[in-house]
Amino acid sequence: MIAGTEGGVGSLFSIAQSEGKLHLFNFHWDPTTTSLAFWVVILGALGQNLASYTSDQAVVQRYMTTPDIKRAARSIWTAAILAIPASVLFYGLGTSLYGFYRSHPEKLDPTYMTDQIFPLFISREVPVGLAGLIVAGIFAAAQSTISTSMNSTATAVVTDFLRPFRALANESDYFRWARGLTFCSGILGTLLGLLFIDPENRSLFDSFIRVIGLFMGVLGGLFLLGILTRRANSRGALTGASTGVVVMGLIPIYTQISGYLYAAIGITVCFVSAYLVSLISPASRKPVQGLTIHTLRGRDRQRM
Repeated sequence: MIAGTEGGVGSLFSIAQSEGKLHLFNFHWDPTTTSLAFWVVILGALGQNLASYTSDQAVVQRYMTTPDIKRAARSIWTAAILAIPASVLFYGLGTSLYGFYRSHPEKLDPTYMTDQIFPLFISREVPVGLAGLIVAGIFAAAQSTISTSMNSTATAVVTDFLRPFRALANESDYFRWARGLTFCSGILGTLLGLLFIDPENRSLFDSFIRVIGLFMGVLGGLFLLGILTRRANSRGALTGASTGVVVMGLIPIYTQISGYLYAAIGITVCFVSAYLVSLISPASRKPVQGLTIHTLRGRDRQRM
């Protein structure tokens, strides 16, 4: 990309500087503008990561397989640290792509979606052998993420819905159902993915952020309710989840709030409403030892 930009590195930096590509922060209070405000990014990232790392089965099952809490915490910290160079790499790719096609506008169709530009560059500008390796890497990364989600969905259905009701006779039947559910979830996910093929949808990443916020925010709120409070009960949790679902369903229809805030809003609405209902409801007498931050053992807190 840099070699194909007229003037090389110096020209690329000049273009990036003049076009505002090196501008880091937007300090304004508008939560709806396409120019994301600094506070929107911070709150949005906190909400998305909190919801994902606490209630997304595809993520949780990864560090639940570690031998102890200390190594699970280490894996999370490693992922957080690696996010910094990864972000620099991704934003660098975007800036370099901008400089390249700014120098060669005839090579870019203006009707292309944002997400199509990098694959276009790989297919047309990268040498054949190297392009194949890059495409193989992209497919491998996508396949690992998708397969994890499919297996997680099947595991959750079998463990939380079939086993409690003893719906099947033996382990072989549960295993066959899990395989069948994995297959069905793959087909359903593919069909749902086709809904996002829309010329008006300029960025699949933005759509992904909105979808994650709509569904994961409520789950994140339920997790915080359970881990931060002793008073939470089933009535409060059900009320909070229901309120969160209704609010998150109405926000995209009646507001223009940035999708980056969806997860944070879902967490807040679910937690606040659930906790208030739990306070006015009879307290649960079930033991909570080891289930909240107030009742964790000292060595567990130190490991975390």
